[in-house]
Amino acid sequence: MVYFKHHFLGQKTPVTIRVGWHSRDRSPHMEKMVQRYGVVVSDRGLSNSSGGGIELDWPFLVEMTVDLPPDWETYCGGMTSSAKRDLRQFRNSELRFVMGDRRNNLAEFFHHHYGPSMISMHGDAAIVHSLKKIEGFFDEGGEYVEVWRGTEWLGGYIGCFKNDLLHFNVLGWKEGAFELRRTGVVSAMYLDALKRAIERGIKFFLMGGVPPYLENGLLVYKSKWSGRLDFARSKFPTFRAEIDPRCPAVRNFFRKNSLIVKDFEKENLDVISDRNPADVSRRREVDKSIGSWRSLDSLSVR
Repeated sequence: MVYFKHHFLGQKTPVTIRVGWHSRDRSPHMEKMVQRYGVVVSDRGLSNSSGGGIELDWPFLVEMTVDLPPDWETYCGGMTSSAKRDLRQFRNSELRFVMGDRRNNLAEFFHHHYGPSMISMHGDAAIVHSLKKIEGFFDEGGEYVEVWRGTEWLGGYIGCFKNDLLHFNVLGWKEGAFELRRTGVVSAMYLDALKRAIERGIKFFLMGGVPPYLENGLLVYKSKWSGRLDFARSKFPTFRAEIDPRCPAVRNFFRKNSLIVKDFEKENLDVISDRNPADVSRRREVDKSIGSWRSLDSLSVR
């Protein structure tokens, strides 16, 4: 509920949750809700179409993947100007990256780096793994790396190496401080992980999920590292949404957001937006991973 409150209704919109019981055939009830609210969201496996709207497979998150070249110099040569500025700062910094002390430091990393960082970035929409879940990553090829400046411990990350993949699972910086983001410490952790992956012959760097909107800040940030949208590796839950494009609230949403939806039949990620594609800034890797771009006017209510 928090997810759609943020992304469809807006963070400040009050939400009332009511529990109801419906028969096996929920179509008549759903049709009334689509007509009244413009959108109905349900579990994809349980959804009954009302026949009164447009069905969309709306992903909770979309995986972003970097296709890595065989050497670091080639990767750096293809960087965006923003990433190159971070690279220069990374090379000139006094940061040290060392293998972390799991036995003595992991719990403190969880409570004072990882957890606060996720909350500071995402608020009540943050997905924070439990400490037990994080400890389980080490059974999946996980490595824990810490970043230090002198004697000050600034943060760290956990990456899981498996075959030709690196899953960039966990990232955190001291108390989630904005200053460490501003001064390039967070970007330095991305660069260090990317460099380690390339040096070990890894082909695919899985950056983790991003909200399915081209305008989303996290998607834009990860795309600067040459991340692309990855249908095949997006294993996050997918909702079945039924929308009425004629509804003013739906129109308003798609004037502001370019929604990435799943096409399971074609195994594509498509975009639905009322914005002109030329007006939506995106990296070439993201653009190449989009199957089609559709406006609301191209969708018809059955």
